[in-house]
Amino acid sequence: MEAEQHILRLAETRYSGGVTGYLEVFDAQRSLFTAEFGEVQAVSGQVPSLIRLCKALGHGWPPTPEGAGGPIAGDQSPGENLESPANGGL
Repeated sequence: MEAEQHILRLAETRYSGGVTGYLEVFDAQRSLFTAEFGEVQAVSGQVPSLIRLCKALGHGWPPTPEGAGGPIAGDQSPGENLESPANGGL
């Protein structure tokens, strides 16, 4: 990607000096954008693979301790009343 950035700088310099037309600058910008987009795709494709690798190696979220089950704050359905008689409340 550094090469594409360098080519873009050269194209802009050549255009400023009147040696070439703006089409060369556009082409250099397109090449740089394509390289940046490819880098983003490569990095974003590595994330799911890294997660699968960590899980395969036994890493992940710690198991829930005994007796710590039950709803977590914000984990209930909208409108669910935890203190209703159906849920063992008052």
